[in-house]
Amino acid sequence: MIEPGAERDDSANRNGAIDPAPDQMGIVIREVFRGMMECLDDEFRDTDLAFSQHLALDLIHAGKIACVGDVNRALGLDVSTRLVDQLEKRKLLVRERSHNDRRIVGLSLTSRGIETVLTMRPRFARFWDRQLSGFSSAEREQLLSLLMRLRDEWRTPQRPCREPAQPTAPRPAPS
Repeated sequence: MIEPGAERDDSANRNGAIDPAPDQMGIVIREVFRGMMECLDDEFRDTDLAFSQHLALDLIHAGKIACVGDVNRALGLDVSTRLVDQLEKRKLLVRERSHNDRRIVGLSLTSRGIETVLTMRPRFARFWDRQLSGFSSAEREQLLSLLMRLRDEWRTPQRPCREPAQPTAPRPAPS
């Protein structure tokens, strides 16, 4: 972390690229995420579904979301029940309580939900083609590879999000 008032040396490395400062990584990732979400919201403003709803339908169709609890984990939403309620009300999906475990509520798409997903997929592809038009094919592959690697690293149990707590030395008794 750079001390307040100190100047950062943003000089380019041997390849002409600027070496990222560790304290900028989170900021840049957040800026990219926010920009992406704003663009996606704009892209799908003319539809009757929010981007998160389109994404949930696509992930259910792909088999990556099987139950209501998966919606929270996959989308990072605390409002998964409301999102599922809205999609069910629009007859895009149905809930099915598990016969083996009544606590689990499975999700499956209706024919209308499948049609919505298949209609929107080409639009997603065009969106990403526009957003990444300044990248070569090799750069797109590299970007995706690096993002998937970062995601997978965070899922690895050997790499916890926090450093393990260090034992603290006992405090001296007051004199």
